[in-house]
Amino acid sequence: MTPTLQRSSTGSSTKSPSISPNSQSIILFCMDNARSDIGLRIIQRMAHKRDDFAQFYGNLSNEQSNELVMELKKFLTDIVRNIGNSEKIRQISNRYGIEQAHKRSWGFKADFFSLLADALTTECVFLDGAAHQPTETIEAWATLVELMFTNVRDGYYMETRQLRRNWQNFNSQSNLSSQSDQSLDGDSLQSPSSLHHMFTTV
Repeated sequence: MTPTLQRSSTGSSTKSPSISPNSQSIILFCMDNARSDIGLRIIQRMAHKRDDFAQFYGNLSNEQSNELVMELKKFLTDIVRNIGNSEKIRQISNRYGIEQAHKRSWGFKADFFSLLADALTTECVFLDGAAHQPTETIEAWATLVELMFTNVRDGYYMETRQLRRNWQNFNSQSNLSSQSDQSLDGDSLQSPSSLHHMFTTV
């Protein structure tokens, strides 16, 4: 099913807070030091921290696990590429949340977002290598991650509600169709007797 990506209005649609120039500089420095497996490292940290996520991740097919990792890497890369544009960060994060709602059939749950936020922050802070004051690095990533995941959750819950409405509408239409078929079947069964009555009463 294709995610419903056109919606952008969320509960946090007010003007997004900006990331300070100093924090932007720290974040960019960290990502310059990131390896190509940053997405996998974050996912593995999540699995190490929580048994339920480890079980979820372990049950995925190779294709699904690769999709999960690559989407996360792209999400982080796109965010950092637009680090100076808080509105763009909000849109990218909202879209990521929408995409994750379609993984509920895999066993994904909203509770994993807090775990993901913590794992992402930890891995990215490590990338600084103590080049900056630890408190500054932590604050930079914490500010960005809060902005990201506030909107990730908005997108996730918005899409979840939409999927639920779609499912309810589908069930309603199916029930109506079923009732209509039964009615037609009933009419067809009664037709011979109705015709017989018509002709015998003339």
